[in-house]
Amino acid sequence: MDILELLIGTKNRAKQRSLNQIVSALPIKVLLPHQVSGLPQTIVEEEQDSHLGNAREKALVWSRSFHGLTVSTDGGLLIPGLGQNWNSLTTKRFAGDTAGDPERIKMLLDLLKEHSNGDRRAQFVEAVAIANDGHLVDSWEAVSAMGWLNEGYEQDQICDEFWISAIWSFPTLGKNYSALSSEERMLVDDPWMSLKPHIQDAIMSLLNKP
Repeated sequence: MDILELLIGTKNRAKQRSLNQIVSALPIKVLLPHQVSGLPQTIVEEEQDSHLGNAREKALVWSRSFHGLTVSTDGGLLIPGLGQNWNSLTTKRFAGDTAGDPERIKMLLDLLKEHSNGDRRAQFVEAVAIANDGHLVDSWEAVSAMGWLNEGYEQDQICDEFWISAIWSFPTLGKNYSALSSEERMLVDDPWMSLKPHIQDAIMSLLNKP
């Protein structure tokens, strides 16, 4: 029987790690974009009006190029206190396409400088979609518990390509997101924890199809 191949359809290293942790235990061959020739050289444009829509579009585009099974994701930070001054859909791009993680952190902290109390509350939303050769298999979205955006950060708290982890904390646990254990991430409804069974069940259903 042929081994099912799954492409992780993202060039973001943090998302590659998160998705790989979810699917690596399954009896499939997991591939990253740099391991497959003929894939798009540019990142899929995020032009939909929701994270779920962006995740679906990414999965469809990657899967058409791969001619096979692909999982893609789209996520962002929800900051109700900033109102129209913040859009979770542009969480990575709000500081400009070429900005690095420290620049993104600085710009967001500047936006929050005059805000306190409930205005610094924040949640993270993550959407995941699976597509097979240009056809959507399934998609899901999960939202974390409410956290807090700190007023400062330490450089070593920045996780590669998930800069939010350096300033997003959970006061009830006394820790930044980057320092949470697996058990603590379950307590704060970590989106990846919530999405894991959906992703695994969908892939196993495909494996078990006659």
